[in-house]
Formats: sequence, structure tokens, C-alpha cells
Amino acid sequence: MKKKQVQSIAIVIAVALVGIGFWFTWQRVNPKPEPKLVFKDNITFKVGQKSFEDEGETLDPALPTITVASIIDIQASDYDEASFNKVPCGNEPQDMMFRFVDTADVGSYEGTVYAAKGNVCKTYTFNYKVEA
Repeated sequence: MKKKQVQSIAIVIAVALVGIGFWFTWQRVNPKPEPKLVFKDNITFKVGQKSFEDEGETLDPALPTITVASIIDIQASDYDEASFNKVPCGNEPQDMMFRFVDTADVGSYEGTVYAAKGNVCKTYTFNYKVEA
């Protein structure tokens, strides 16, 4: 190989390495925003309390509908969307499976909340109690 060809290849490699270095630095300085959910302590529901509303059903004021906002610390959390059902994320198709918080029986359980911020989605679990 001629000296000029070697120098050209070396310059291309050096430029590529510098470009990759800048890209990695930019990724570290500007990470993708992730959703953050902070759950309240001692989440407790009553037997029969629902995390959804049936059409035409009159709500019992003693059993308010369970919402994501009622179980998280709004001030400490950071998200665009949060739900007991899966939230659409990026180019993923909408998952139409209905999920709910189980309050049929007294006991301790684990629930799931799906959250999104930008195109980043995360799944969170929380512990809760159901009392009579």
C-alpha cells in the first residue's frame, strides 16, 4: 500500500472514532427520559372497590373508583401517561387486554401499573391490602 492510502484510511478511522466518542458522550449527557412512579405507603382498598367504572352504574361514595393518581405520589412522580392497562409505547400496537386491581377478597396482593414518558415505557409493581 502506498503511504497516501494508509494516511487516508487512518484519517477516516480517526474521524469515525471521534464521531463515535461524541455520540456516546451525547447519550450519557442527554439520556432518554424515563417515567418515574413513586407509590404511596400502605395502599389499602376495601372489598369490592373497583379500578374501573361500569356504564350506567351508580357509584357508591364509600367505595371510590381506584385510579393510578390515588396510589402514587403525584409530586414525586414524572410521567406522561400511567394506567392499570398497558399504555401504547413508540410504534407498538395498542394492547386491548383489560387489567384491573383485584379487590374480591381480603388479603395482600401485588398490582401492576404501566407508565410512559416520551417513547420510553416501564412496568411498575406495587403492593396493596384489601380490607373488609
